[in-house]
Amino acid sequence: MGINIDQIAYGIGNRDRRALAKAITLVESSKTNHQQLALQLFQSLKSRTKHQAIRLGITGTPGVGKSTFIDKLGVNLVNKGFNIAVLAVDPSSQITGGSILGDKTRMTELSRYESAFIRPLATGQFNSGGVSRRTPEVVHLCELAGFDVVIVETTGVGQTDYQVSLMSDVFVLLISPGGGDELQGIKRGILEMVNMVLINKSDGDLMPLARKTKSEYQAALHLFRQRTVDPKGYPKVNLLSAISGEGIENSWQDIITLCNWRKAHGVWNSIRHDQDVERFQFEIKEEVLSLLAANPSVEDLVSELKKEVIQGKEFPVQAALKVRNYLEQNLI
Repeated sequence: MGINIDQIAYGIGNRDRRALAKAITLVESSKTNHQQLALQLFQSLKSRTKHQAIRLGITGTPGVGKSTFIDKLGVNLVNKGFNIAVLAVDPSSQITGGSILGDKTRMTELSRYESAFIRPLATGQFNSGGVSRRTPEVVHLCELAGFDVVIVETTGVGQTDYQVSLMSDVFVLLISPGGGDELQGIKRGILEMVNMVLINKSDGDLMPLARKTKSEYQAALHLFRQRTVDPKGYPKVNLLSAISGEGIENSWQDIITLCNWRKAHGVWNSIRHDQDVERFQFEIKEEVLSLLAANPSVEDLVSELKKEVIQGKEFPVQAALKVRNYLEQNLI
């Protein structure tokens, strides 16, 4: 049986979660015919709605409490009448390609609500900045499906969280009370991208350390140049206890304040346009690499050069330059 795009689009428009799940599977597929159908689906949905969601990117080291925070925040928002989509990205094995996909089981409260949609996503063999290659498209799909807030939970703080920032309106870093050692472990580049730092587990005996951590992060962020796309006082550093819920509402209000300020000052859409251009350039590189890998003559050359690198006859850089020279002479 073929895939009926109009039927899927109609189902999504009527908040049919099974239709949305089918659409996400289609978007994530690497098959060429599925990619073409996914593009048709996007065109169909875009003709029906101009809806924009608030897109939250949530990152943090494993065990910091990202899922617990999202669970509590999500419940808070659905009780306010919001429709919430959560995309929980789990890392795939680079050997087998398999994923555990267990984040949904940690959002026990939120998963009970009809107005919440939780979807685990596997990074697959592609893992850039803790997300899968098609996560941005899945985020956009949830936005077109009418969700008010779309939350992306990454696999954890890595060397490159840049991809997460390209699909988020607000990028949030969760940390534990840890003082200077915690600050040293976080890459400067991430701090330059985040809009909010939330210090989770700020309760009980950890409260004094949490306050110290907050002061250290505020001092570190103060050294960065004030961003023209943010109001004064951002990035925010807030104390939070995801277990008790303390600090959840305050953090949400800071998110809303940032979004409203950007819309009022005409930078909301410009940020999104810049993100789309960055995404476009990234996809060009990926598609070109895919085409080259599928070219028999290039594949043969790369295979031969791999052997020479292994045998020590070629330095990796030299071998790469030979591939480039071949492409310049034969394909460009």
